[in-house]
Amino acid sequence: MNLHRFKNLSQMKFTWASVLLCSILPFWMVVKANDAQDPIERIIAEETAKLMKSPSYKAVSGVIYLKGKAHYFNYGKLSNEQQPNSNTIYEIGSITKTYTGVLLSQAVHDRKINLDNDVRKYLIGKYPNLVLANGKPITIRHLITHTSGLPLVMNCDEHAQNVTTQMACFEKFRKEDFFKALKTVRPTDNSGKNYHYSGVGIQLVGYILEQVYQMNHTELLQKYVFYRSKEKQTF
Repeated sequence: MNLHRFKNLSQMKFTWASVLLCSILPFWMVVKANDAQDPIERIIAEETAKLMKSPSYKAVSGVIYLKGKAHYFNYGKLSNEQQPNSNTIYEIGSITKTYTGVLLSQAVHDRKINLDNDVRKYLIGKYPNLVLANGKPITIRHLITHTSGLPLVMNCDEHAQNVTTQMACFEKFRKEDFFKALKTVRPTDNSGKNYHYSGVGIQLVGYILEQVYQMNHTELLQKYVFYRSKEKQTF
């Protein structure tokens, strides 16, 4: 969305509280932007209509919090052909990586993790495959900066896998499955210098955090993030 358009509204300040995008099934829609009387709602309608033209997005929900008023919006259709609403639960997606980064900073502050330590220092078992060129170790810093060379995904991502099949895979997925697969991967780029977005690397950071704190990820988020941010509907 073109956020710069909001600057013309009497220089009003706004905060995006949440914009969650969900890609599910093909859906075509037309938004009659002129029908929205409120200027904020009109802009939301116009910009969302542009977004929904992309085949990547089939449903969108969000809220703009402006001068004490929440402007909620929901467009598109879900996989069950129902329209989303303010109570629709979406997968949080890569926002999880931001939370994991916050937890990692806490661990560094607590001296439980050193960013330049070999990741294998925190793992149970041997992982001779987790090395870079010239035998240099993959470090926590490599993982969190996406320079480890580890793949984007490693589990529940078979070719042409539909949403239903993928969700069924995730329901059966266990931590043991991740570490079993981790023993078989090798960095696609072993320089340790180039950026390659890796969900696997951040997932590994999450498991390492659980190991050093002896708490699960949900407990860590509750103690170090949600307690402070007062989030009550993030899980």
